Amino acid sequence: MYQLLLFVHIACAVIWVGGAVYAQLLALRVRRSPDPSELPHLARHIEFIGSRVFAPAALLLFVAGVGMTLQAWSFGQTWIAVAVALWVLSAVVGAVYLGP
Repeated sequence: MYQLLLFVHIACAVIWVGGAVYAQLLALRVRRSPDPSELPHLARHIEFIGSRVFAPAALLLFVAGVGMTLQAWSFGQTWIAVAVALWVLSAVVGAVYLGP
């Protein structure tokens, strides 16, 4: 079970972080475009993917991480506490700043 959770955790991290980096790079490219109408279109697409791909991947990443921690680690370890804090910070920034 641990190996399955590890796979899900890593796959979701790749989807979430890799997708967010790609979206940012694409937004930079579109922002430099001579056609100003491209940016609102891109924003709608990123919102669609963010709510249907990135958010579920981030949630599943957290759930898989909790499952792995319960099986083999401890929430008292510093690196796990830092990871949880960073995940919460990312969720808050996404909801408060990027969401609107």
